[in-house]
Amino acid sequence: MAGPFEDLAKGLELDAQGSRRLGLIRASLARLEVLSDELLDVARLESGRVPMRARRHDLATFVAAICERFRLVFERKGLRFEVLAADKAVLYFDGDLLDKVVTNLLANALKFTESGGVTVTVASDGAASGARPEAAVDVEAGADRGRAQRRRQVAPLVG
Repeated sequence: MAGPFEDLAKGLELDAQGSRRLGLIRASLARLEVLSDELLDVARLESGRVPMRARRHDLATFVAAICERFRLVFERKGLRFEVLAADKAVLYFDGDLLDKVVTNLLANALKFTESGGVTVTVASDGAASGARPEAAVDVEAGADRGRAQRRRQVAPLVG
């Protein structure tokens, strides 16, 4: 998409306002490319076609940092935004993939929640029994938490 646009833009002689608009178009095309790539990544993730590159992270701290990127926009929309995280849970997981999943869940919660708020809960079983640990990141959205629209991502984690 950007290739034909850049070819067309090369020969243009623009005034200052035209140059600003051209810059906005370039920025919009770049943003569209990022969004398209993220959408494809989510589709690959959901179909199980993305290889996992697990590293050791603290799940609660990791998810809380992602949530902080959204806090201001939730507050500006007049929505309550809570992050409930268990104690430190150091596990192996793919940070890039988890970032995409949580970002997607929060973006959808922001888009579709009109009143009330959003609660993100991070929990881990810790695998005290030596079994493979599992963790859950729950995103509950809506005015009535008892009847809230709920999106959940449960991720089995290694080690």
